[in-house]
Amino acid sequence: MIAPVAWHKMYTPEGEVSAALAAKESGINFVVSCFSTLDFKQIDQNSLSHTWYQLLMYKDVNLMKKYIAQAETAGCAAILLTVDAPIGCSMCKTTVKRAAPITFPVNDLPLFPKDPAVPYDNLDDYYKKYMSPAQSWDDIKELVASTKLPVILKGILHPDDALKAVKIGVKGIVISNHGGRQLDNVIGTLDALATIPDKVKSKIDVYLDGGIRSGTDIFKALALGAKAVFIGRAAIYGLAVNGKDGLNDVVGILTDELKRCMTMTGCSSIDQINKDFLFKK
Repeated sequence: MIAPVAWHKMYTPEGEVSAALAAKESGINFVVSCFSTLDFKQIDQNSLSHTWYQLLMYKDVNLMKKYIAQAETAGCAAILLTVDAPIGCSMCKTTVKRAAPITFPVNDLPLFPKDPAVPYDNLDDYYKKYMSPAQSWDDIKELVASTKLPVILKGILHPDDALKAVKIGVKGIVISNHGGRQLDNVIGTLDALATIPDKVKSKIDVYLDGGIRSGTDIFKALALGAKAVFIGRAAIYGLAVNGKDGLNDVVGILTDELKRCMTMTGCSSIDQINKDFLFKK
């Protein structure tokens, strides 16, 4: 699946249209970020049935409901809630003193939840006014009940949180460490995936996001119980090189590598992949 990544127009002139078309042509799902440079209609005028909408957790749950309803009306297939980013990511800061500060365009994003009564000047200001680390499982449960769309939580690393997710009625979780951009030195995604109880994997979909760079990485994730994986950086690299076709090339390379790994391990179908094929000292 194509992970939610902000500001696609920074990588390709067509923006999120390129990723959506590539996903449709490759037969996979695309998650459009709330930091999208285009609105739902611009991304695809015909069908968003292969598109999920991602948004952060906000202080104002009603504001979230408003944008979730827009995604539902537009025809999106699911809602992806990022639950591990209550503050701005470290990648948004420059560590070189002589370098110019990085300024991100945050006032003209059509899918970016905002309230006219709560103006903001920049991304840091936005996070301070709109986000809160105090959001609770009850807030997520309320959001799940507010929409007909399946809700998936992105940013789960602990098995206890995976169990809580099942209890409140979400349809899936994404094992993710946000690419190490929220908190360095957290557990690796494959290691975290290995801790998720089988009873969770039997009740809801479990996905993996972060660190996928080859088809063998995909094989490992599937062997540890993931239903599918997300690609973020790899997808952006493809878009930056050659737009839609570049992303299709990336998906094709990963698919060929996965097939080769399956052949070499004697797996003729995805459902034959299991942890018995993995070795760990």
